[in-house]
Amino acid sequence: STQSTGAPVDKTLYSIRDITSTACYAPLICSSIMSKKLAEGIGSLVLDVKAGTASLTDSYEQAEWLAKMMVDIGHGMGVKTTAVLTEMNTPIGYTIGNSLEIIESLECIKGNGPADLEKITAVQGAILLCEAGIASTQEQGEQMILKTFKDGTALEKFLQILGNQGVEKRTLELLKKGEYEQVFAKPKYVENITAQQSGYIEEVNAMALGTATVLLGGGRQLPGDKIDPAVGIKLVRTKGD
Repeated sequence: STQSTGAPVDKTLYSIRDITSTACYAPLICSSIMSKKLAEGIGSLVLDVKAGTASLTDSYEQAEWLAKMMVDIGHGMGVKTTAVLTEMNTPIGYTIGNSLEIIESLECIKGNGPADLEKITAVQGAILLCEAGIASTQEQGEQMILKTFKDGTALEKFLQILGNQGVEKRTLELLKKGEYEQVFAKPKYVENITAQQSGYIEEVNAMALGTATVLLGGGRQLPGDKIDPAVGIKLVRTKGD
């Protein structure tokens, strides 16, 4: 991985940030993110900087400051760098957890993803297309990205990348077919939580759901903790429904 070969010190620093209360320390955030990105030898970079209750920043002003810091680092290293601020009060899409989010991402690039996830992906992808001179406008770039979802080229490229990193051909075929249950581990327990009354959802607390996922084993509380990729939360409805 880039963390172990391109930016090896980051692996150690990253593992202790949660337990030393430095996960939200801006210089460490910037060094962790930018060291790995710049080590890849890229020419252009789009950063998705989160702002909201489940982000690493307390306010949109702090998120904007963090974004500017990373953009300045990128420009200083000769990389075309753009930051996009996105809201993180509500979960993006309908899933929280390692395997669930990968499955949802695969469905997105097949053209079956949630509208908010599809929009964020198209917007940020379009910025790269414009910076590369492939698209002349943001709108054209977004349409080009969405077209790759519909015609299968986005999925094919992603599977090619996986194959280049050593993923077995059978696994690639199963992912292409959407037979995820044969690729990802199943959770030991499944609990359905239903609303006690009808109505509209005004808020879905992304931070609370993320914390719950960690406590269930979907994230680390200590450096040596093992992550269970099957752990997660799947929303049936979200904000506005």
